[in-house]
Amino acid sequence: MKFLHMPEAGLFMLLVTTILSALYLLAGFYFFSDESIKRQNLPFSIVAGICLAFAPQAILQKVQYWPDAQLYLLVSIIICLAIFVIAYMLKRKTGEELKTYYCNMIYRSGVLLGLSTLLCIIPISALVHWQYWDNKEFADIATNFYSHPENAAYKKQYNDYRATHTPTGKPLKADMLKK
Repeated sequence: MKFLHMPEAGLFMLLVTTILSALYLLAGFYFFSDESIKRQNLPFSIVAGICLAFAPQAILQKVQYWPDAQLYLLVSIIICLAIFVIAYMLKRKTGEELKTYYCNMIYRSGVLLGLSTLLCIIPISALVHWQYWDNKEFADIATNFYSHPENAAYKKQYNDYRATHTPTGKPLKADMLKK
């Protein structure tokens, strides 16, 4: 949504990923279960739910260009990979009654692992240029700012551009700059 320039997309992504993280954190054991909550490895479900709640937040940080997003994505990859491997090994050793439970665990951790890995290998510059495909000048300025948020010159250049141009890159009219 953010890449389609939809209004309030950042807020919407924040709400969705927070809800998803909260659901994994508080009710992960329910989402991994089969038809009955009793047919599952409850301690593993609770630990996996707590751990998998981290991945949507790491994905959000990368898409929002927040600092240290790469670190969070790397931790997310490690966590999801560990859960994926453990669930796969337990699936091979378990009886038929828990196969669906472990398949659900493998599927969910695999999807979050794939998304985290994909976003981890895509550089911020590619995401920024994809989002601002129609405004290369701002994409370059934003890439510098998001890649080096501690650099005062990049921050000033970014803020000056945002203050003098519309979101589409057109210069603001003189009467609008005075307000």
